[in-house]
Amino acid sequence: MSLKTSLSKIIYAYQTGRHEQFLQGIREIIADERRQGHNRVADELEQALAEANLPNLIPKPMQRLLHPSHYPNNSKSVPASRGDNLPLIEVKHPNLTFDDVILNGAIQSRIDRIVREQTARYSLAQYGLHPISRVLFYGPSGCGKTLTAHVLAGVLGWPLLYTRYDSVISSYLGETSVNLHRVFDFAVQGPCILFFDEFDIIGKSREGQSDVGELKRVVNTFLQMLDNYRGESLIIAATNHETLLDYALWQRFDEVVCFSRPAPKEIEALLRMRLGGVRLHDFAPGDVVSRFNELSHNDITRICIDALKQMVLTDRASLTEQDILDALSNYQENRPIA
Repeated sequence: MSLKTSLSKIIYAYQTGRHEQFLQGIREIIADERRQGHNRVADELEQALAEANLPNLIPKPMQRLLHPSHYPNNSKSVPASRGDNLPLIEVKHPNLTFDDVILNGAIQSRIDRIVREQTARYSLAQYGLHPISRVLFYGPSGCGKTLTAHVLAGVLGWPLLYTRYDSVISSYLGETSVNLHRVFDFAVQGPCILFFDEFDIIGKSREGQSDVGELKRVVNTFLQMLDNYRGESLIIAATNHETLLDYALWQRFDEVVCFSRPAPKEIEALLRMRLGGVRLHDFAPGDVVSRFNELSHNDITRICIDALKQMVLTDRASLTEQDILDALSNYQENRPIA
């Protein structure tokens, strides 16, 4: 939708007293600016919206969207485990856009859909519909699952609540489930992304387990919380070991996205991103794409960083193809055996 069309909708909504459409139109413009990487423009619009005299216009249930909770990250504000009093959540504020991640067309399309539905929440509500709010990312390690969750937080302008299993998981009977309840209760303060990385740690299948008690209670608790969650946040779980997940959990997610190792097109795009701004000597990223087949996004990034360090340490102003090949060879010789 063009900016002119969006502005026309906003003006019409204001003139006709359609409060939800008015606010939603502004939020859609802000979200669109963030998708395009125009974070400064989006921030200025957010500030203008916050400073505008809108509370008397917007119904009370809508007012909190103008001033979403900031989820300050300190020990006094985040929920903590009993006994050792460790924080259950780490609050992050990613400043990332889609320019910071390389995804194939199919994945990018599904991520775009998640953003569109979140920013059109109130338009969907007019038809009794709800946006995608529970998402599972799965696939090989290092292929962008965690980074994409952070990018979504940056694009939406929401904090990312990173669940800390070192404090959530307890050796005391029933305490892990209690901690999970505290995490979910904290996430209802306002729009955010509640992120469960390495989700298989708490979502393992209940079938054939020797520990028939605590493990099943944790999975049952998580299922119930997903079923009963009515907050405005986006819940994202990510795993490298999808076959370990309990089958019932798969049924609770609105969207399941499979991340894979980059194809040649994505490899070249990733090389251009990681080597951008550096003078290349007698080669182009496309010349070495075939050397990176079957490697993950993280693998490729690490190799590029190693090559750039070699250029700097040898006091050169340009990167050679041999730098890349040497870094690749070094990585292949020292990578762990799968």
